[in-house]
Amino acid sequence: MNEMPQIDVCVVTFNNARTIEATLASVRAQVGVETRVIAVDNASYDGTRGVLGSTSGLRFIEQYANTGFAAGMNRALREADRPYVLLLNPNVLLPPDTLRTLVEALKNAPEDVAAVQPKLLRGGEPPTLDSTGIVLNLGKMSPYDRGQGEEDRGQYDGDADVFGPTAACALWRRKALFDLAVDGEIFDEGYFAYYEDVDLAWRARSAGYRFLYAPQAHAMHDRTNPAGHGPLIEGRAMVNRYRLVAKCARPILAAFLWAKCMPLDAARALWHGFRHPSYFWGIFQGKMAIWGVCRKRRATNARIAEILRHRQLKSGDI
Repeated sequence: MNEMPQIDVCVVTFNNARTIEATLASVRAQVGVETRVIAVDNASYDGTRGVLGSTSGLRFIEQYANTGFAAGMNRALREADRPYVLLLNPNVLLPPDTLRTLVEALKNAPEDVAAVQPKLLRGGEPPTLDSTGIVLNLGKMSPYDRGQGEEDRGQYDGDADVFGPTAACALWRRKALFDLAVDGEIFDEGYFAYYEDVDLAWRARSAGYRFLYAPQAHAMHDRTNPAGHGPLIEGRAMVNRYRLVAKCARPILAAFLWAKCMPLDAARALWHGFRHPSYFWGIFQGKMAIWGVCRKRRATNARIAEILRHRQLKSGDI
């Protein structure tokens, strides 16, 4: 008798009372899999804690400060011990067969496939695409979600390798996810929020992992972009792009991209900052987090080298 696949569903919340109940209900409605929700709340004050506290069958971790998405997700992941881990935003709705379909896609994929992402849609009629995987646009130093904002006409209905899966909804092999931890962090907590999933994907690909997009599975995502979280987070997200390139790209390329993009970004920062002074505070927080990026880069490169060396030994190439 085959046991149902076991999945830890990791969710980080911050003032998501409007959507979290429906998200949890959609997880409970999944068929053909066994799920356990691990929810970390980052000091919500809108009733989210009440919803989580009154929901049975989940592991609820209350934090008393907003540590950001990356740190919150790392806290949830420390509790995850099942073979599959679903990273899920608290504003995503899963049709009942989504996780079963993703598990099958991951089971049938080669071992070097670390994670699989479904087709993410937004509401409306006709349906609009939210994400079919992360695209790395180095020229503008601005990663983006493939297909975002386009009407869904079936143009992304083929299975595909993608640069990375969005952290909004992605099913990972737990072994691969934890293999990528650096100094105990799966997500680099220096990002706070935004681009930490691009960083993780870049690290994984450098270590020889791949990612798949499986359009036969889909979900609905009520996305909030950085601007929707206010000017402070928007400013922080702008600086995170520079952190990403400094940490993950080759030094010469990183220096070129910084020099190319900084004049326009500085002009935008002045425009936003004078209208919303907290934007400057977000930039300052992001810059303070950049100071340790050289040490993070060295530690990350050392971990990648270790993974590649172990893979060569296992295959008998050395």
